[in-house]
Amino acid sequence: MKSVLIVLLFSLSLTVFAKEANLHDDCKECHNSLQGLPGNTALDEVAKLSNLTGDPKVREFAKDLCIDMMTAGERGQDIVKVMEDQILGYMKITRDTPKYQEKIISFWNANKNDFICEGKVDSATRETEHLMKRAIALSLHNHVFYKFLLNSPNTDVNAIEYVNGEPETVLDYLDDIIADPDSKKKFVLSDITNLRSMLVDYFNAKNAEDLV
Repeated sequence: MKSVLIVLLFSLSLTVFAKEANLHDDCKECHNSLQGLPGNTALDEVAKLSNLTGDPKVREFAKDLCIDMMTAGERGQDIVKVMEDQILGYMKITRDTPKYQEKIISFWNANKNDFICEGKVDSATRETEHLMKRAIALSLHNHVFYKFLLNSPNTDVNAIEYVNGEPETVLDYLDDIIADPDSKKKFVLSDITNLRSMLVDYFNAKNAEDLV
C-alpha cells in the first residue's frame, strides 16, 4: 500500500511539473506576441518624457530666476550677479563656499531641463521657453552665456524642451533663427551665428535628434 502511494505521489509531481513547464512556454509566447505593439511604444514615450519632468521645486525657482534675469537691467542691476545670487540662495551656499561657481554649474547641469521661463513678453518670445532661449530672444545672451554659463567649460547646454510635442535644444532654436529670413528684423544675426559656433565648437551643443 505504501509503495502504491509513493508511485501516485511521484506521478502527481510529474504532472504538476509538466504543467508549470507549459505555463512558462506559454508566457514566453505571450511575451513575444506583445513585442512591438503600440502600447509598448506609448510606454516608452511616457518613460522618455518622465525623464524631462525633473524637480517641481526647481521649476518654480526657475520662473523667478527668469523674471530676475529679464528685469535686472531695468533695475540697474548686474544680470549675472543677480542670477548668481538667486542660485546661491536656492542652494543655500555663498561666494565663500569653496568652488561655489563649480557648484552652481553642477546644479545647472543636474537640472538643465527645468529652467523654463513662463509668460510671453514680446513678439520674439514664446509663452513658455527655456531660459537660454529666453535670454537669446531678449538679446541678453552676451550676459547670460558669455559672462555666466559659458564661464565654465563643464556647462551642459543640451537641455531638451518639448515644443509642440517635438524635442528642441538651444542649437535647434539657433538654427531656426538663422534659417528664418525675417530673423534679421529681431536679431543681430552675426551674434547668433557666433554664439552657435561657440556652443558647437566648445560646449558640444547638439540637435535634439542626436540626443533623443
